[in-house]
Amino acid sequence: MDKTLQNLYYSSLLSESPSVRDSTSRHANRFLNSFEMSSMHLLPSNLINQSVFLSTTANDTFQSNTILEEPDEESFSSDSALTLYQQFFETNQKYAANEDNVFEMLTEFELLCCDHLMVTSSLMKSKVRHSAETKDMNKLENVFRLERNSWRVFRAIFEDRTKSGGDCQEDMIVDDMVTKMSDKTFAERLFERDCRLRQMQLVIDWLERNQLDDSEDVANDRIQFYSEGPYSWENSLHALKTTGDQMLATDRKLCPNMDPDAPIRTRLSLHDLDVEDENRLFRYIFQLLRAGQLPDAKDIAQRLGYYWLSAALDGWLLHHDPNYGHEHSASKVLEPIEGNANRDLWKYVCWRASKVEGTNIYERAIFAALSGNVATLLPLCTRWSDRLWAYFRSSLDVHIEGELRATLVERPEGKPRFKIDLPDLYWDNKLTARAIFREIESHGTVSSAVEESYHQNIQKFVILGDVDSLVDYIYECSKVIADSRRTKKEEKRVDKYRQSEQVVEPQLLRFFAHLVLALRHLGVSSSRESLCVAILEAYIQFLIDRNQIELVAYYTAQLPKSNQITTFAKLLEGIEDEDDRKMCILLAKNANLDINSITMTLVDNVRVKTEEDMQLSHELMNATNSEDKKKINSLDWLLFSEVQEWSEALKQTNSLMRSFLLSRKVDAMKDAFNKLPETIIDNVYKQWIRRTGSSHLSAEEDNAVREYLCHKAYIQATDAFTDWQYCLHNSKPREPPKQTSKRFMDTVAYEHSVKQFELELSHWKEMLAKQGKLTADKIENVLLFPDGGWMADQRSDATGDQMRTHQMEELRRQYIPQLVFIAHSIHKSSNNLGDCLKLADLVADERKAIYTMFSKELLTDLLKKLRETSIEILNESSDPLGYATL
Repeated sequence: MDKTLQNLYYSSLLSESPSVRDSTSRHANRFLNSFEMSSMHLLPSNLINQSVFLSTTANDTFQSNTILEEPDEESFSSDSALTLYQQFFETNQKYAANEDNVFEMLTEFELLCCDHLMVTSSLMKSKVRHSAETKDMNKLENVFRLERNSWRVFRAIFEDRTKSGGDCQEDMIVDDMVTKMSDKTFAERLFERDCRLRQMQLVIDWLERNQLDDSEDVANDRIQFYSEGPYSWENSLHALKTTGDQMLATDRKLCPNMDPDAPIRTRLSLHDLDVEDENRLFRYIFQLLRAGQLPDAKDIAQRLGYYWLSAALDGWLLHHDPNYGHEHSASKVLEPIEGNANRDLWKYVCWRASKVEGTNIYERAIFAALSGNVATLLPLCTRWSDRLWAYFRSSLDVHIEGELRATLVERPEGKPRFKIDLPDLYWDNKLTARAIFREIESHGTVSSAVEESYHQNIQKFVILGDVDSLVDYIYECSKVIADSRRTKKEEKRVDKYRQSEQVVEPQLLRFFAHLVLALRHLGVSSSRESLCVAILEAYIQFLIDRNQIELVAYYTAQLPKSNQITTFAKLLEGIEDEDDRKMCILLAKNANLDINSITMTLVDNVRVKTEEDMQLSHELMNATNSEDKKKINSLDWLLFSEVQEWSEALKQTNSLMRSFLLSRKVDAMKDAFNKLPETIIDNVYKQWIRRTGSSHLSAEEDNAVREYLCHKAYIQATDAFTDWQYCLHNSKPREPPKQTSKRFMDTVAYEHSVKQFELELSHWKEMLAKQGKLTADKIENVLLFPDGGWMADQRSDATGDQMRTHQMEELRRQYIPQLVFIAHSIHKSSNNLGDCLKLADLVADERKAIYTMFSKELLTDLLKKLRETSIEILNESSDPLGYATL
């Protein structure tokens, strides 16, 4: 499939995302009513109603393939994923004006990841693909999933901290000690006051929501299809009814009783099919519990005849009798009592049940999750997120249990809150969030995949609220990615680097950049502002490599002003087309970037890119290469009507011409000179007057104008010399061949040819003499340049530029002796021997001090040539110094 068609197809799938979101929101609403998180009884009612995870649109990966057409067998190109960068950019623009809607922006980020995850998952399921392509798409799918989870927890934690104002009252409830409160009411007040426990609950909700969205087993493994119900152990019951207590054909005796504890008590097994069904059931119940689907788990247990299990799943609800608060109510109707009044006894039994040997491992894990027995739960929690869920769930349960036992507030009915002491191991699970992460890391549970470890550590710092460590870590990650991309780019190993370069790393850089911007929007203070800038610059560099001009302009505007100039100048270096350049200037202005400073920096960067390593050439003229043309074309940035920095254009052109002359690239120097308009000096004066109100240029501008005139004089001299050379070597008429025939007609024709030749030769000599005189005059204009000489500043009060001073001095040493020798050659070729000797007076003049530009060897060569000229004059019976004789 053509790349354009691939991109269009990918975009068409994403265009369906609003309808997909509507359908998935219905999915969210479906479990909203039944999705009473495993600890909803612990949360206050207002916190339950405002749950950040219940209101977020889910990614219904289980139904997405029904709304999509089958894609082409070729994979979509990595350029298609650029739509995500564009969408994040548009979302940032949408909410940038109003920082109060920052959490809506974070929600939009999550939804964008959900959309792309849905499309990628659907493409993965649609066709059989090549292994390399499948590997790339798997990575992309995983990256979208990880980023979705990170945005979820980031929004949930920081929204809670923002709404609570950062206050976290961890003291016991003392202002309500005169009031009697039920367990549920006490827990609600506890959550309102203690942000630590509230955020632990948010982490649990987040982990369960992620599991619900990602667990296809929960969606596809319909346990009710494996049993007709409504009785458990149907096959064992049928066998007992048909055979009684007799042995079966398999010579294996079945459990003779049907109560739930019978297999353990009698140590006899059930029918094999019942064992298989029960194993599947407990596994499914545990998956529902891990996904926070406690109501669904209870419903499944009841439908399959496991009423005792359904009741056990209800046992940890906190007790609350609403009738004690309505003694004086006019209504005589009693409201139902909620929760378990003997919750401590229930929890103790669950703890014991989680340690019973011989039972199904998932059955023990269910009771371990309900009673906070982490040791039994961990063997089934092999992933980082599973272990995090196990520790946070158990620790939160211990914290709340401890507060309930420590409070002096009585129950309304006067009964004690606890009667049974829980095992010591139970209380060992009372950990802080930081201690939980240390415990997980000690077991080496962090993923070996780079992208997963990045997101896991970021999620850890978000949960801990450690913004400085978060920024430090993101900076280190972005630095590693940027260095890796730079190394691979230098080695030109694009094909081998395709997977990381095109799939994982760009998405990570985008996520890092927007995480930093989100912290800024939230007003979260961090002492790592310089690191935040570096993180943004890493993402901007990727956008520059992809030539995403509009995005670069926006994100560059998020940097400090000094960084804006250097960063956007990098983008402009690679823009060659004139229309694209004008668009870049327009986008920079729309983003409130200092386009004048940017273009100045750009031209300066291009000019000095190789200047430090430049080797002086000993050839008379060198050809203009592509790098030279790039430097010359960069001057156009300063000449656009939107910029028109005439003074800077003049200075940059002068600097570029100096470097070209030092490299003996006269043609390139002329091309740079021709970039400036003929009215450049007048433009500089007008712009200066308009800005300062003064008609007197500063020393820097004045010296720049003078240097421009020096370059102009040299160009005129070289052009004249080129014309003289052409006239000398290419325009000289050819002498007619000698006559070989003695016929009269041939003789007449030959004589006519000779006369014509002599006439043309006379005209040629006259023209050569004029061109020689013109060239000599142009060279003399350079040698006798007024007010200090050629390439010498007139005003000394300008700001010192050692590089410029050195270059100008070097140009005088290189080109003034050269021009003197050229002038001598022209005078000698024109037989103006006297003018040749006048050069000696010019060189020796102390006012001009031209002799100081000659090395000892060059001065010796010049004296030799003057000596030869004097001898020729003497041979012509003239004065050896060229003066007229008496």
